[in-house]
Amino acid sequence: MSLGENIRNARIKKGITQEQLAELISDDEMKFGNTAISNWEKGTSKPDADTLCSLCGALDVDANYLLGWQERKAAENIKEKLKDALMENDFFDGEDLSEESFNKLLKFIEKNKEFIIDKKE
Repeated sequence: MSLGENIRNARIKKGITQEQLAELISDDEMKFGNTAISNWEKGTSKPDADTLCSLCGALDVDANYLLGWQERKAAENIKEKLKDALMENDFFDGEDLSEESFNKLLKFIEKNKEFIIDKKE
């Protein structure tokens, strides 16, 4: 798929409009409108590298996905698999893992994934 199709698919999966996406990636230095998003999705223009990073954050996808370099899709039940793996390995010493603790752990992993994931190829 093309960059534009991938932006569109990720936006739709996230359940937001072009206007909402434009608001999410706009900042004091650069303002976007739904026309810019529409042009990217149609392939008539492309976002620059900084904007691509903002799009990744707003759409909860990585650049590889948006650029079509790899079709890496997380399993739909990734949270459940992670929770099961933590419990199976007695990560919490037999205590129940609360939803709040689990969500904190997910946020920690997301913010620190470059240190957690071994990127050797």
